[in-house]
Amino acid sequence: MMHLCDSLATAIIPGSRKGSSMKISEEQAVSFRQYDINGMFSVEARGLWDTRNDLMGGPFLAYLTVYPSRKEVLLQYAYVYRPNQPKRDLLLQLEAYMHSLQFRSE
Repeated sequence: MMHLCDSLATAIIPGSRKGSSMKISEEQAVSFRQYDINGMFSVEARGLWDTRNDLMGGPFLAYLTVYPSRKEVLLQYAYVYRPNQPKRDLLLQLEAYMHSLQFRSE
């Protein structure tokens, strides 16, 4: 899961400097937890992200959810970048959005 998050972040989210990109921080361990979101198997990952060749970073939250009825897997990834400001409330809001995601057919 973390390799997938790292690959997507590197490809999609550039850093502020040329040649920089987002990655999961290696300085702190990522915590994992598995549980159900709306009755479907999910894995949650929490940790810190930073950038290659730049000085940016902050908390991230990722959910990998299995939808057996649709034969799909959904990866939700949220990160906060807010230098010198509190980040907890923003991360809690993103977590609430991620938990409330529903498809029209459900």
